[in-house]
Amino acid sequence: MQINRDAPIVSTKDGIIYATPDRVWEALADVSSWSAWHPEIRSAALQGAVEPGTQFRWKSGAATINSTLEVVEQPTLLGWVGRSTGLTARHMFHLHPDDGHTRLTIEESMEGPTARLLKRFLLRMLDRSLEAWIAGLKRRTEAPTSS
Repeated sequence: MQINRDAPIVSTKDGIIYATPDRVWEALADVSSWSAWHPEIRSAALQGAVEPGTQFRWKSGAATINSTLEVVEQPTLLGWVGRSTGLTARHMFHLHPDDGHTRLTIEESMEGPTARLLKRFLLRMLDRSLEAWIAGLKRRTEAPTSS
């Protein structure tokens, strides 16, 4: 799976997380905990194992998003397709090991009538959301673990 680079809305953000890819993966794969560390996510529930074809439903801002995991390659790649009113989003996390920490690339495309109509607004919102993913993952995974 890849994002749609020809979609009306495309964004990519990169960051360095001072934690191993395994630790970052743990946070991403624990879908039900997303709301604890991503400020825009109000709730999330995975309906099965972390594997291709598993669905999850989550609320981000005012939107309820129905998503399906498409790519699961632990601990380096996680991708899904999500649908909300008038939007289809393709979202990919790329985790690259780098001397004990993780280089993270997040990319997403949005298409559909709502994406065309609200392109500028949704692109700004998406850019902020991807930055929030990186900041939240840093807070979640760089903190010392309790013993």
